[in-house]
Amino acid sequence: NIYFGTFASTYVALDATDGTLVWQTSVAGPVGTAPAYANGFLYGTCWFCPLYTIDTADGSIADQDSLVSSSGSTSFPAVSDGWVWLEDNDGNIFGFLGQLPVGVLLKPSSQAQDSVPDNTVTYSVNVKNVGISGPDTFDATITAGAHGWAVGLYESDGVTPLPDTDSDGIPDTGSLATGASADVVIKVTVPVTVSPGDTELSKVTFTSSNDLSRFKVEKLTTTVPLPGVSIGPRAYFPLQPGDTAAAPMDVRNKGGLPDTIELAPTSGHGWTVTIYQADGVTPLTDTDGDGLVDTGQLPGLTTLSIVVSIQVPADAPLDMVDRTDVVASSAVDPNQTATSSVVIELAAPPSKEWPQFHHDRERGGVNPEPFQGPLTPQWTTSVGGGFPIQWTGSIIDGHVVFVTSPAGVISALDLGTGTILWQKSFGAGGDISGTPAASNGILYVTFVTGSNSAVSLLAIDEATGALKWQVDSNIGFAFSTFSTVAVAAGNVYWDDGFGFHLFANDATTGAPVWTFNLPAASFQGPTYWGGMVFASDLNGDIYALDAFTGTQLWQASMGNTVTSAPTVAGGVVYVGDYSGVVHALDALTGQKIWDSPAVGALVDVSSPVVAGGYVFEGSFAFDFFSGLMTALDVNTGQVVWQYFMPAGAVGTSAAYNNGTVFLSTWDGNLWSWDAATGAVLQTLQLSSRGSNSSVALGDGYAVVGDQDGEMNGFSFVGAGVAARVVVNPASTDVA
Repeated sequence: NIYFGTFASTYVALDATDGTLVWQTSVAGPVGTAPAYANGFLYGTCWFCPLYTIDTADGSIADQDSLVSSSGSTSFPAVSDGWVWLEDNDGNIFGFLGQLPVGVLLKPSSQAQDSVPDNTVTYSVNVKNVGISGPDTFDATITAGAHGWAVGLYESDGVTPLPDTDSDGIPDTGSLATGASADVVIKVTVPVTVSPGDTELSKVTFTSSNDLSRFKVEKLTTTVPLPGVSIGPRAYFPLQPGDTAAAPMDVRNKGGLPDTIELAPTSGHGWTVTIYQADGVTPLTDTDGDGLVDTGQLPGLTTLSIVVSIQVPADAPLDMVDRTDVVASSAVDPNQTATSSVVIELAAPPSKEWPQFHHDRERGGVNPEPFQGPLTPQWTTSVGGGFPIQWTGSIIDGHVVFVTSPAGVISALDLGTGTILWQKSFGAGGDISGTPAASNGILYVTFVTGSNSAVSLLAIDEATGALKWQVDSNIGFAFSTFSTVAVAAGNVYWDDGFGFHLFANDATTGAPVWTFNLPAASFQGPTYWGGMVFASDLNGDIYALDAFTGTQLWQASMGNTVTSAPTVAGGVVYVGDYSGVVHALDALTGQKIWDSPAVGALVDVSSPVVAGGYVFEGSFAFDFFSGLMTALDVNTGQVVWQYFMPAGAVGTSAAYNNGTVFLSTWDGNLWSWDAATGAVLQTLQLSSRGSNSSVALGDGYAVVGDQDGEMNGFSFVGAGVAARVVVNPASTDVA
């Protein structure tokens, strides 16, 4: 738990896992200090207060000790060697013996379980003697609940009835020395005849034989739950036309009484869906004749495993997404439903260019077409309009480079020559602009607009720069947009930064699909994978949303600020934070897989690259001036190699191709390393002022911006070389 005091004159305990309130205890005045913890007790004071000793199990005040000062204390208690030391507001220092003469501690102090009728529910509680006066025996007294369900007390084996060792007519723990404890098993018997929703609060009071005023109450809540259902988990399959998806799921009757769970699957594209038993061969049937396949009657609180099979048509086009929703509903109460989804993606081959930030919607950072180094400088073109190209990245589509600048301008350049093909001004000057994304001849990009009152998503014709449509998020005051737009599943996903919103808009019309409210600003991102959208925020949380509805699927805290777009590879989310730690999480559930050691002082707007069995991440070094490039083992998160760059702090995302990692840094260099060994292959100067623009790789070129406001083009071996093909004979006739 987390314990703290408030100025509302309370001490509070929160569950450290999920932040839920455990207990809240009122005291005599506002709390202006932090409590101390020892031996299951909390020691704290407040304005106009004594020193309180609070039982952490339930928040009850176990003891109070007066202070000289009438205004109490704002000093932090110190605990050492069994003593509590405290200074009051008049400068008096006190030493209190920290332990109680007589005391009992129960762990846990309250418990709850669901049950079916005609069942015995077993609880276990640890009873500890925390008094310092010596051995004590704790009598156990039962208080039945409103329904009068029977309660039995047993020794730790759960079989032997709890004895009456001191012959006072009450079962007890037996004599416990100071600091010793005993486990007591408590059994609550649920009758045969009960109603759904019946709840019984049974209590067992453990009282000291040395001091009858010292006792603790164990609270046991046993419930026969109302009808309810669950189904899952969600599944994702990258398939090809003609394939079949087979998704295992569990259907659970969450109610306490028998129920039949109806199952209704629906494919978004009308594909054939069949639900089988766990063997994947035997189809489920309609056992109750209502027209829906079902589980048959399931006893209360039991689970049935099934397989959801989806046939992809052989003529289904590539680059499409289908979501099949399986709705489970209770036959006893049809209003009780649950839904799980199977997402099937018929992905086209990965682009050989760089059409979105970090190459693709998953932010993979890998170009699949192998290029051969070394790089050769080819061109430099000024596009910044007096501003640096920073905290953004360029993209490559159709042999054209697209990049924005803080001048509020988006530029299109010929990849081979750097010649400006067109430039358009859409945003406010001096504000950070987003990284564009290209799809089907349209560019999607965010700018600060409306005299710094809005962040806007624009759809622009790739060939001409003409505006097709614009969507505004009027946030009041806007000064930057770091959003790296993602295009997927017919939608455009983006955020408005300090407007605290994540959006999905129709890619063709710009019509709103859904909006999700974030609790804090989001910088780079979002990321798309498997029918899900992933976003980070400055609170250090990662959110996973359903890409079609915006419904939150899970949330996970990284523990520190995150400004980078998450990378998803192989069903795993990778992201670095401001403590320099890289995290790996299961993309479907958000469960932590591993945390790396700190790869630097902090990771800032730098999405990892996953390739060749490694996770590559750039970071600020611990002097906050230099930089580090780190390769982690993809399975464990442990450091494989690391390279230090003096004055080369990292505020960009790395790129990978053909066994080589590329990165631009604040020292003004474009670096490349052997991905397996960390050996430096090449260092190319970009600007003496540094580079804070991510590298893009495509069509045999590497392009990157710099702090001089220039775009720099480099060619791999063979790129841009004119070749002459001689055909002999020049012509011929074919019969």
